[in-house]
Amino acid sequence: MKSNAQAQVIGSLILIVITVILWSTVWLWMNSTVSTYSEYTTRESENVEELAKEKIVIEKVVFEEPNSLSIFITNVGDFEVKVCSIYIGTSEAALDLVWEGEVKLTVDQGIWVNASYSWSSDTLYLVRVCTMRGGVFDEFFRAP
Repeated sequence: MKSNAQAQVIGSLILIVITVILWSTVWLWMNSTVSTYSEYTTRESENVEELAKEKIVIEKVVFEEPNSLSIFITNVGDFEVKVCSIYIGTSEAALDLVWEGEVKLTVDQGIWVNASYSWSSDTLYLVRVCTMRGGVFDEFFRAP
């Protein structure tokens, strides 16, 4: 009778130890997953908030020679902006990448960007400026 009671106590202790180990494993996994998700959502919400306050104005496009042009862009938003690409085309479906790089624009700063593009006279062109945060800014200009 004594050995039977000892077996039940040892069996119960083993089940408790197994339960604690499994619970600890699940807790560690869930804790790291939740904290990673929390950090990701915090970063994304900050990025979306900054993107909403990001504003670029394409002020002027100077069509020079048949294969080049200059584009003047200004940051009129609330944050520093990194311009990463400029596209030009006659429609949204026909945009061509004409400039790629990284230019930082502080608030109220403007800059000229030179690009190569074969343009035609008296044609309406869509100019698209993209930023590192994912901002997209469009404006139409007519070539002389």
